[in-house]
Amino acid sequence: MIKVVNIKEFIGHRQAIYSLAHSPSENFFYSGGADGMLVKWDFESAEGLLIAQHDHAIYTVACFGNFILTGTNQGELTIFDSNNYLLVKKLKWNNFPIFDIQFSNGLYYIASANGAISVFDKQFNKVNEIQLSNKSLRQLLPVNNELIVVGSEPALWVLSSQNGISEKKSDFNGSLFTVIYHPDSQTMVTGGRGAILHFLSSQNSEIQVNAHLLHIHSLALHPDQTLFLSSSMDKTIKLWDFDKKTLLKVIDKEKYNGHTSSVNKILWFDRNRFISCSDDRTIKCFEIIQP
Repeated sequence: MIKVVNIKEFIGHRQAIYSLAHSPSENFFYSGGADGMLVKWDFESAEGLLIAQHDHAIYTVACFGNFILTGTNQGELTIFDSNNYLLVKKLKWNNFPIFDIQFSNGLYYIASANGAISVFDKQFNKVNEIQLSNKSLRQLLPVNNELIVVGSEPALWVLSSQNGISEKKSDFNGSLFTVIYHPDSQTMVTGGRGAILHFLSSQNSEIQVNAHLLHIHSLALHPDQTLFLSSSMDKTIKLWDFDKKTLLKVIDKEKYNGHTSSVNKILWFDRNRFISCSDDRTIKCFEIIQP
């Protein structure tokens, strides 16, 4: 039987924490939240280093190559050098919140609350804008030469490498906030306001699983793709078997010293450990022990 152990806690944010990003080549990760703080955390010591203090809430943090990028609730995209933490560039092209930042095939993709994806080259020059909706786009997921997008319409889009819409699905029961993709089974899993997991296969079949009591904010696929995590406004994190679509563990405050408020983001740190952040202003690390 799989065991889950709470092994560490990271404290320092003054308000809700919305985003986490991990640089795979380092033993560090980054966080951002409502207090506008961008913090670098040393995983072993649990000590935090304040990299920048934004004037507005940070909704998303991303780490690609030598850059750390943040997006705020006021539409500001800020880029820092991860080697010296100096400001590289700050961009603002509208006042809409930025919900996600991804890098794929030499381009940066930024999802905003105006329903558009802004596209930038490696020098952070804007080269395109793709208007998909009149409602928020919440998460971007690069898969091969395509980009999976979920949003509040509610809808899921698949964009081709030429930025054309190759697929759109819109029969969901509420806004979508998060998506993962299993490459072997070619299955997408979405979560959102309806608190339901939608398993969407390449054959257009769909399986729905009632997963949480309130909104699902984040999904994370295990590195070996056998397990995945979901986190929710209901204060819990749940561990699932991907193939069987069965619930393995409910990670809550009572049994696992989990979070006391909405869990906004989850992220696998490595094969055995994952981190999560919450409205309760803490980041927690859990270890998965498999038989």
